[in-house]
Amino acid sequence: MRIFVPLVWILHVVAVLGACGCSGAQGLVGLWQTETVRITVANRTNILESYETVEFLKDGSFKMASTIGTGGDKRTGVVFSGTYTLIDTNHIHLEVASNQARTSDKLPLTVRFSIIGSELEMERLIPSVVPETQKYRRVKR
Repeated sequence: MRIFVPLVWILHVVAVLGACGCSGAQGLVGLWQTETVRITVANRTNILESYETVEFLKDGSFKMASTIGTGGDKRTGVVFSGTYTLIDTNHIHLEVASNQARTSDKLPLTVRFSIIGSELEMERLIPSVVPETQKYRRVKR
């Protein structure tokens, strides 16, 4: 009987830890958007608006896009796309398609991220001397 109780407890802990791993990926799945930046150009009446989005899908793929709009006209371009794998609660492994025309050429990248409430903070995919992060808010559909 003494062996049975610890075995049940161990199975319970394993089930809970497994569920935590799934919830981490589920927490990342969805569409995230930066704050909209509004710029007025000298001698122009239109306001230029831009924002970035990143979307993590349940199938393990992702895409990052940039949207620029003025006067009601918006243009969105995919900047990066590829696949992702959650490593742990703060790291994600990305296989980034380096060329939109040849998506089979992928660049492996490990990125640090954190989710607090409805905010995702993630390292930028473009390397720089000083590491930079980008903040996104979850988009509710």
